[in-house]
Amino acid sequence: MLLHDIMKGYECTYIHQSNPTIKDISADSRQIKSAHVFVALLGYALDGHAFIEQAIKKGACAIIAQKNSISPHIQDIVRENNIACVGVDNPRHCLAYICRQFYGAGLKKNIAITGTNGKTSINSFIYAILTAHEKRCARIGTIDIRYADTVCPAKLTTPDTVSIHKYCTLFKQQECEYLVIEASSHALDQYRLDGLSFDVAAFTNLTLEHSDYHPSMAHYFAAKSRLFLELMHKKSGTAIVNIDDAYGKCLVDSLNQAGLACLRVGEGGNVYATQIKDSDLGQHLRVHYVPDEGKAEQEEVFIPLIGDFQRQNILITIACLLALKEMSFQEIVSYIPSLKGARGRFDCIGTYNAARVFIDYAHTPDALETVLKVLRKYCKNRLHIVFGCGGDRDKSKRPLMGSIAQKYCDVIYVTDDNPRNEEAAHIRAEILQASGDRAIEYGDRKVAIEKAMAALDTDDILLVAGKGHETGQIIHTITYPFDDYKIIQNRIDNPQ
Repeated sequence: MLLHDIMKGYECTYIHQSNPTIKDISADSRQIKSAHVFVALLGYALDGHAFIEQAIKKGACAIIAQKNSISPHIQDIVRENNIACVGVDNPRHCLAYICRQFYGAGLKKNIAITGTNGKTSINSFIYAILTAHEKRCARIGTIDIRYADTVCPAKLTTPDTVSIHKYCTLFKQQECEYLVIEASSHALDQYRLDGLSFDVAAFTNLTLEHSDYHPSMAHYFAAKSRLFLELMHKKSGTAIVNIDDAYGKCLVDSLNQAGLACLRVGEGGNVYATQIKDSDLGQHLRVHYVPDEGKAEQEEVFIPLIGDFQRQNILITIACLLALKEMSFQEIVSYIPSLKGARGRFDCIGTYNAARVFIDYAHTPDALETVLKVLRKYCKNRLHIVFGCGGDRDKSKRPLMGSIAQKYCDVIYVTDDNPRNEEAAHIRAEILQASGDRAIEYGDRKVAIEKAMAALDTDDILLVAGKGHETGQIIHTITYPFDDYKIIQNRIDNPQ
């Protein structure tokens, strides 16, 4: 494909005019080969414009960069070597645009989930139901990337723009028709998803997270809102919004003003639940579907998962599948009893000393409190917790999470999460200042988990929080093998 073809229709300025044949696209100069386009991005830590010359030496036939950031030195090099050089106002947006032009659009139906909590569970539930209904489906999310019989590890909740489009190419080669993807606020703010159009977009909730990246909650919400107001199909797309969340109600107002279709989930909405009866194994309830036009429907169902938040995740899942218009309400509900929780999301690993042990990814104050509220409700004896906080992230949440642990738990083990480049002891100290006198400190996470399990008694519950599905612990810049699951399962298999 020629450069002019992939840039067709995009507002730009040619610093040096040339029309080479393009073989591939990259924003990573290390990946550049002959006949590649290099897109220079201003990153969180590095500026891609500093690597333009390196990309040219590696064979780049075209450069796309910030219009006012192309130095005279680079302009001389592209002219001397007859390399196309294009200036644009927003290289990140341009990258998404040319990826769509070069690789093609997404799948037949694209579904995205955004929000602070619940994205991974809903992604997992939608994928499971579509697959059970014999629909060829692919998913991209925090835990993994799945399509056909292939499972790939995930590095980010939402991959970079080029990777997303290359995955979509693989999905289409495997005849997948449905894509379910988690949309992080970083990805939306950085235009990683702008090359796709979404048929269904779901909003779960919004609570404090990523304050190290977003300067305010308003900025955080604006990033999330882009999925609905800018990336969803204007005519055929449907938004799924949790109206039990205050930000969800604000989003519905924006959708109404824009004339976009919406299914509201929660009290007074299109999809909601009544007659809820809890048990240790799950929840019995009646699910109601009230379309804006047409006859209301209701079905009784058993959800094999405990917790209000899991019920909310299931209701959002049902609404997403209703919006696809591929299955009836009754068909969708019939699959609910067979669902399993996503790995690392409120996952009961087993029992030890007649006590239940859970793993959860909860690493924000709201997520931790949500999970602990549920466990406190079901706990017949003492509630124990092992947790820490990540380094180089939201420092303000550390005392908040310590305070939440003190409020709900009988025994608290403060340990390391992913310290990254911060002093681990300093992170623990910030948690401990609000954790009360029931808190015990163990820097070694393995030791903390083993000590907590050894202290369990009949009808206790232990929650190991923060890392969930992760299989590594980041200390400085090195990721060491570490898996909460393996440590817990080894102790269950080899009681002492």
